[in-house]
Parts: sequence; C-alpha cells; structure tokens
Amino acid sequence: GDEGGEAAAGAAGALERQRSEAKKFNITVVQVNRQPTFTLSRTRFFVRADSGQQLFDAAAEAIDPGSPAEAAQQLTFVLTALEMGSGAATWNASSFFSQRPSLSAQGSLTFE
Repeated sequence: GDEGGEAAAGAAGALERQRSEAKKFNITVVQVNRQPTFTLSRTRFFVRADSGQQLFDAAAEAIDPGSPAEAAQQLTFVLTALEMGSGAATWNASSFFSQRPSLSAQGSLTFE
C-alpha cells in the first residue's frame, strides 16, 4: 500500500485549493450587560407573632439596575421560602406568614 505517497499529496493539494486568503476585521463591543445588584440593610427581621402587617423600608439598599442603558427597566425581586428539616420533620418557612414576604422594586419588605 501507499504510505503517504501520491494519494496523500493529492488530498493535501485539494485542501490547499479550498482555503481562502486571510481577512482582517475589527470587532467592537459597544455595551456589556451587567447584572443588577443590591445590598440588604440587615439579614434578619424580628417581629412578634400575630403583630399584623410589617413594613421595613429600605430592606434592600444600593439597588443598581446594571448598565446605564437598562436603567429604565423595572426590577423585581423574587423571594423563595426555605424548606427546613427532613422526612416527617420537614417544614416550609412560608407557613409562618399569612401574607408571604415581598420586596418592592424600591427595596421595601412587607409581610404578615
């Protein structure tokens, strides 16, 4: 058999004919999407049981929508209840509330 002789050279020549010449071009990145950020004013909110609706203004602070081009977008916070324990002793933190916690776009926390 032929070990890299004329058949291999023929295939390499066919590949060479299929290549195009190098082209230069510029890529300009005009904007980078930055994720929104915020800080919590504190990590725990204590209230007495059955004390009614609670409002904590500025629970979220330094709310930044991301890049300046996204400043007009409406931010929303999604709060998720924790599930604790395991097996028969599992409980969901949402069972403690008659009104589930919510955080407004301005950073106010409400719950009951």
